[in-house]
Amino acid sequence: RYAAICHPLRYGQMMSNELCVGLVWGSWGLAFLDALINTLLAWNLDFCETQVISNFLCEIPSLFPLSCSSTSNNFTVLLCSAFLHAFGTFLLVFYSYAHIVSAILSITSTSGRSKAFSTCSSHLTAVTLFYGSGFLRYLMPTSGS
Repeated sequence: RYAAICHPLRYGQMMSNELCVGLVWGSWGLAFLDALINTLLAWNLDFCETQVISNFLCEIPSLFPLSCSSTSNNFTVLLCSAFLHAFGTFLLVFYSYAHIVSAILSITSTSGRSKAFSTCSSHLTAVTLFYGSGFLRYLMPTSGS
């Protein structure tokens, strides 16, 4: 009973093979489209001289200061895609956890509630580390080093 709370309560009834395949194709398709759009926009950037990216990750925001052409379109598209991907998934996770917490709080016994919360705590920790590291990486001001 307690393990079922960390999944949608009717997971087995709702998740068919067709739905699972559709979700996988949808997520891969959106990720490919997003990467393609950002790559094509980065392809159009002009670089006036040889530049070195002093970073171990070659992400698109690292290219903006090195370009001698306008990066406003790239920045706008990148900001929109980041907003849709990060906050869209965050809202879905937050919505599902609100339902899970609501279901846990409806359990009458204190020991039952604590067992249910302890079952969900590992997943909640992983989700917090995932979003927390993303927020720290991408929303903190750049230090210049």
